[in-house]
Amino acid sequence: MKKKLGIAGAVISFCAIIAFAIELTIKDIPQNTVTWILWTLLDGILLVASLKAGNKRPWLPAGFTASAFLVTAVLLWKGVWQWGMVETVSVVGVGLSLLLWKKLGPKWAIVMGVAAMNIAGWPAIYDAYTNPDPLSWWMWLSVGIAAILTSIAAEKWSIEDRLFPVEAIFFNMIMFSLVIQ
Repeated sequence: MKKKLGIAGAVISFCAIIAFAIELTIKDIPQNTVTWILWTLLDGILLVASLKAGNKRPWLPAGFTASAFLVTAVLLWKGVWQWGMVETVSVVGVGLSLLLWKKLGPKWAIVMGVAAMNIAGWPAIYDAYTNPDPLSWWMWLSVGIAAILTSIAAEKWSIEDRLFPVEAIFFNMIMFSLVIQ
């Protein structure tokens, strides 16, 4: 049953983010391209680190990696780009997290990767706070629910199995609450 919940969570998040990417091609929904680029890279790193640390069910990072790549491609195709102090701080924070990851090994790579994911999300949080756009509410809520399912499905309460899904619950629910203001 847990395995099915994990797969369901990954499928829900993957489908929601893919549907969001399709909606981005049709509508102008403000998104931070830097955040999505960093998320694509970090999701891939978290997927590899989770596998190396022994997670046999890394459903959420797998779904996030593939779908975030598509959102990033759509944003770059549309020419949506901004760079400011928030993006600079985010990239520096992600870079520091990745340096620490390299020194500490796969289990701590997950901790640093999750920290970097949150840092990479600062531009999106800032944008959602300063200019909330309710057009994306359903994507953040769907991914938050998917993270709940994936967290429940985790094999054990450990860094490699549950840290990323639990963090994803909080991040996506914060984004959901910001965009519906």
